[in-house]
Amino acid sequence: MQSSFIQAGWTLAVLFGLYGFYCYWEAGRAELVAAFRRRAPHRPDAAAPDSVRYRTRCLWALLGSGVMAGTSILSAL
Repeated sequence: MQSSFIQAGWTLAVLFGLYGFYCYWEAGRAELVAAFRRRAPHRPDAAAPDSVRYRTRCLWALLGSGVMAGTSILSAL
């Protein structure tokens, strides 16, 4: 019974980690797009609010991944 909890915990930890990496990647892409839009003559000041949201999601996803991995390790001991 306990091994299924450990497997589920590691599965969730890996999924949260992958989602965190995806959000980190998308934040960089949003910043790059905003940088190009700022240079465009028809959009002088375009901010990147998506970047901030993606960075926040990245932080929470990686924090959740660490918590899930930590609880899986503790339950395995």
